[in-house]
Amino acid sequence: MKKLLLILLMVLGLALGLASFSGFPPSYLISAPGVATGIDSKLLCSARYVSGFSQQQAFDDLLQYSGILRELTVEYDENQKTVTTSLFGLSEKTANYLPGIGCAIDYDGYTQRASLQTIQVASSEQAWPAGDTVFASHAKIDSLLQEQLSTDNSLGLNTRALLVVQDGNVLAEAYGQGADAHTPLLGWSMAKSLNSIMLANLEFQGRLNLNETPGFAAWESDERSKIRISDMLTMADGLAFSEEYNPGDDATAMLFTEPSSSEYVSGKAALHSPGSRFNYSSGTANLLSWLYV
Repeated sequence: MKKLLLILLMVLGLALGLASFSGFPPSYLISAPGVATGIDSKLLCSARYVSGFSQQQAFDDLLQYSGILRELTVEYDENQKTVTTSLFGLSEKTANYLPGIGCAIDYDGYTQRASLQTIQVASSEQAWPAGDTVFASHAKIDSLLQEQLSTDNSLGLNTRALLVVQDGNVLAEAYGQGADAHTPLLGWSMAKSLNSIMLANLEFQGRLNLNETPGFAAWESDERSKIRISDMLTMADGLAFSEEYNPGDDATAMLFTEPSSSEYVSGKAALHSPGSRFNYSSGTANLLSWLYV
């Protein structure tokens, strides 16, 4: 056993040395298995159980992020709606589907998500966006969208949906590769815009003052106590958050190796004075979703 452990340590040391020689910091190699299995389990779970794509299509989509993900071992449990992955037997992770919420990676001792409740909005026959009714599309624009969708996918761009809205009216929409008007798709950074809209609406209702501080207890005794919600909305909060997407960086840790994105980002130190410098930060967007009103 001791001999095996010694061999493993030697292999790890050699790998770290090669990574450093190749220009990758040791943190890259150390974090890579956890990030890979986190990406794999979370995105495969979302594609399969939220969007409803086949296992094969979900996996093909995943490979667009990195070819190394081809090496992962993947196990689906269609009854429990979970996806478990590992990389060469390392860093096994399981993501599970939560009805009405989506997919999330499981972490030992972190069970809060299982008790989350969402408000189900009843369908409405009112015209979009107040309701679900979309009137007849604009024939010329509809044709252009269909043509663009076909061109995109012939080039391997995997476009699933195109939609044109003008003056609050849906003029045309087109779908492909198994998606339709009812298919939930990953929104990624579009959620930042929705965050801003919802916070502005809360201020309009008098339930929130964007010029006040967010009230995070961890920030009250240091320079972060000066950060206002408006600083966060403009991504000028000054936090030391790195929007890089390599293993070992803040963004990948927040998304794929930490049980709580908001708690991870709230622990970042102040790097600049609030309002003095713009820093694009998905971490800040997650903090905004953590506000209590």
